[in-house]
Amino acid sequence: MSSEIDKTKSEYGKALLTGEHLEQDIERDKEQAIEWFTKSANDGNEYAQAILDEISKFENDLLVNTIFSLFVSLSRCIEDDYEQKYKSVRQTVDSRLRRMIRQKKLSIGIKDEQAQSYE
Repeated sequence: MSSEIDKTKSEYGKALLTGEHLEQDIERDKEQAIEWFTKSANDGNEYAQAILDEISKFENDLLVNTIFSLFVSLSRCIEDDYEQKYKSVRQTVDSRLRRMIRQKKLSIGIKDEQAQSYE
């Protein structure tokens, strides 16, 4: 039972440090997070002690992950915009290529397949 309580203290500290708990946003509070990690570490939780030892590194990792997520979102926005912008150009190029292929086939004697209409 005691280890469950220690784990809960540690999880609460992590939630306060990251601002996330069970897919809900909570207010970040570093001082309170350190307090809960300290309580859990004093009760023998090695995970909480490791977090306390590396709290500045953990914050840097959190910042890196946040920035990386922003870049991923930005790249998706750019990709979506690019696809919308050049959709008609791509269709025109595909149409021209199909026409050229059809002409090549006719020139070498391959019958055009009318059943397949690409345009």
